[in-house]
Amino acid sequence: MNRRLLFAVMAAILVCATSVLTSCSDTTDNPVTENDPLAEERAQLQALYGENRKITDGNYDKSLAVKCINGTFVGRKTDNVIAYKGIPFVGEQPVGEHRWKAPIDIVPDDGIYEAYYNAKSPCQVDDDWQRASYYPQGEDCLYLNVWKADDGAVKKPVMVWIHGGAFEVGGTVEPREEGTNFVRENPDVILVYIEYRLGVFGFFHLSHLPDGADYPDAQNLGLMDQMMALKWIHNNIEAFGGDPGNVTIFGESAGGGSVSLLPLIEGSHNYFQRVIAQQLLVQMK
Repeated sequence: MNRRLLFAVMAAILVCATSVLTSCSDTTDNPVTENDPLAEERAQLQALYGENRKITDGNYDKSLAVKCINGTFVGRKTDNVIAYKGIPFVGEQPVGEHRWKAPIDIVPDDGIYEAYYNAKSPCQVDDDWQRASYYPQGEDCLYLNVWKADDGAVKKPVMVWIHGGAFEVGGTVEPREEGTNFVRENPDVILVYIEYRLGVFGFFHLSHLPDGADYPDAQNLGLMDQMMALKWIHNNIEAFGGDPGNVTIFGESAGGGSVSLLPLIEGSHNYFQRVIAQQLLVQMK
């Protein structure tokens, strides 16, 4: 590749990254406007999400609390299914000085936290089909959700879902990613959905730049996020009644690609035993 073409490609990538950064902050902070033709639908969806807070007054349902390494998390119960949403699986979110850096492992924490709400979606380019801009977005997106039946059983098989979206869009906040019905129909399983960085934040090759040595993992961060989530699950899922030695990872489209790549990563076999790779087929007319 000649130098002019290389500069043109780099400029195009920079414009793309800047666009995603701008759209990410906009979708997180912008209110619904009257000129939005889908304002009512957007408002209804955004109303489903909130901010999990630290519980300091001791006022919570102890039967819905699970003690993990990085905190005690209190879920919400629907019928006989308890959902724990927005649990961080990293010690620091990948923002500021941690942007384009490997995920940071958790640290012990004795705090008690709400796990009521989905966390932010990863930053992504808006997509009308995905309705990405309907949900709060942010670089601080490395969280997971857990669903379990409230039956007191232990050593349950664990299924870990990795969402699709071409490694560019999607997230655990989408209504189709809600796991309550799955566990209601399959109460013998613990279900976990994990988030990971997308697009330029998760798969952006930077090592050829003058300061590229500072970002040796930039092109593989999405997969590294998935590995860190699997490590968290391995170390904490027993507290939810799951069996860390009986974990299946499964996913569709980009999720199917992810679960096909993860077994190739050194050390990954410590965290799962089975793989189900699904593929989305679209008929073009």
